[in-house]
Amino acid sequence: MRCLFLILFFASFLSSSEILRVTQEQEPYILGTQLEFYVDEKEDATLKDIQTKEFEKYSECIPNFGFLAKVHWFRLKFNYNEAMKRKEWWLSIDYPLLDFVDVYLLDANNQLISHKKSGDLYPLYERDIKHHNLVFSLTNNSTETHTLYVKVKTSSSMLVPMEIISSKALLEHTHLHQSLSGIYYGILLVLIFYNLIAYIYTKEKIYVLYIAFVASYALWQLSFDGLGWLYVWQENAWMREKGAVFFISTSIFFQLIFSQSLLNSKNNIPKYDKYVLGPFIYLSILGIVVSALMPYKYTILVGASLSIIIPLVLLVAGWMVMKKDYYSIRLFVLGWGIFLLGTLLFTLSKFNLISGYFAMKYVQQAASGVEMILLSAALAERLKRLHDEYTNKLKDHNKNLKLEVEIALKKARQKDKILIEQSRLASMGEMIEQIAHQWRQPLNDIGLLNQDMYFKKQLSKLSDDDFNRIHEGIDNNIRYMSDTIDDFRNYYKSDKKKESYLLDEVIDSMLSIIGTTLEYSNIKVSLDIDKDIRLLNVKNELQQVMLIILNNAKDALLANKIDKKKIEIRAYKDTKDAYILVSDNGGGIPKEIKNKIFDPYFSTKHKNQGTGIGLYMSKMIIEKNMQGSLSVENIDKGARFTIKLPLED
Repeated sequence: MRCLFLILFFASFLSSSEILRVTQEQEPYILGTQLEFYVDEKEDATLKDIQTKEFEKYSECIPNFGFLAKVHWFRLKFNYNEAMKRKEWWLSIDYPLLDFVDVYLLDANNQLISHKKSGDLYPLYERDIKHHNLVFSLTNNSTETHTLYVKVKTSSSMLVPMEIISSKALLEHTHLHQSLSGIYYGILLVLIFYNLIAYIYTKEKIYVLYIAFVASYALWQLSFDGLGWLYVWQENAWMREKGAVFFISTSIFFQLIFSQSLLNSKNNIPKYDKYVLGPFIYLSILGIVVSALMPYKYTILVGASLSIIIPLVLLVAGWMVMKKDYYSIRLFVLGWGIFLLGTLLFTLSKFNLISGYFAMKYVQQAASGVEMILLSAALAERLKRLHDEYTNKLKDHNKNLKLEVEIALKKARQKDKILIEQSRLASMGEMIEQIAHQWRQPLNDIGLLNQDMYFKKQLSKLSDDDFNRIHEGIDNNIRYMSDTIDDFRNYYKSDKKKESYLLDEVIDSMLSIIGTTLEYSNIKVSLDIDKDIRLLNVKNELQQVMLIILNNAKDALLANKIDKKKIEIRAYKDTKDAYILVSDNGGGIPKEIKNKIFDPYFSTKHKNQGTGIGLYMSKMIIEKNMQGSLSVENIDKGARFTIKLPLED
């Protein structure tokens, strides 16, 4: 459309002899229908030879003869009007992949004015100006008719979009091109950095494949539009000659690997992956190797063909997978569809199968930019889907874990109840033994009193005084036995209600239970108790702990056969806490087991003498139920247990 518009717009300026008359500088003069061309089959014609040849009229807007064309010569006659001859004019060829371009400018007498050379295989410094296009300055100091000969020899497509353009228009067009290119490459860079961050976050290799695909495609685009050798690799001969087709093959390889990963084709479409995608991957690898070693003219056809076939192959693959996973793959299919359309139009224009090079050039870039964005969006959606799946799994896991914790806690509480009950049952046997010790003497006294009363009655010597004395003795012993039962019944109460009490009352009650046993075992107990210590907790639990500690001290004294057995109970307080210290001279606790004595089921006694849960339960009662602490240390000739409890507020 642009070409047609400009032809119609400038038709009034063309003379009947088809000499292009330059009369304005705002818009470039697109050369095409004004050109004549000649095909140099032998590729050996000189300028002098060409001047005698018969040229053919070219009828299209953009000269395009496809790939593998011979050397082409183009001829144009033009002149300036009086106003335009003072301006600076240029011949611009908007296809930087042409290898060798010679521009000859002749005056009205066919005398050579200038001969300039350019092309992607010529050094950059030999050009009239550094520009992404092939740009040649034109002499403009007269209004006479000039003849322009342009010789083109290339292994790429014989695509020669020429225009005569003023410095003003050239600057504007360059600025527009660089602005559009800046936006395009800026989008690609943003996509690269965005997915690089995604890779750092997820460590998934698919993001590396996407980055490699975008980067290799960007490098191909740079080599195609001339910005690569203008700003990046410049005088590198290998890159200038082979970079374009090399990066085509490289981008195709990463397209395939990336798509294979995103589509999970090995699982979703195994046969298509094996018999279609797989062979094309190997073919792209071969293309990379061949493009690096063989001349451009032998590899460009393969690269250009693959650039059309591969998007179609991937579009079909995406369509097949989309039936199974629509929401994740729909952007992939849409992206490749747009890219395929843009690439198809661009490639067909290069093969001269359709016209509209200028439009197709930017359509292809726009299509690739949209495709890259859609592929990145597909990756982002994939990441979101994986994140949602992970979040749901985590929620389910947390829910299951919470349930498992609740079950475990329930089992632990049940286990604690069992341990407490076992501890009570274990101590019950010891309590029965204590009762037996305490009842032995009063039962013996009752028996003796009963026997005394019986014999005196038989001998008729039982007086009233004797009867009263014997009755009082029996009554005292029965009262003593009843008090003993009350002490033990209070100890075994299951009431867990906190109460305020004096510490010395607990110690006295505890000694009333175990005192006889200690006395029977020849253990001397000494007390140093602060009478003003008042606590607020479960009284019976503290009594149980004290009883367990004293029993352990008694067993240690008896097991080690200590001669002068001693237990010392000391209690004092500070401003916040009360301290109960129970010490013995039973030889202390061996270092290798000192850190284990509070572990459940750990015991140094024979299995018939201990369960190994007494001290464990004591520590749990003091620290969990009473918010205190229970510790042990070795002292001179024995061990000391220290109980720390908060005072009543």
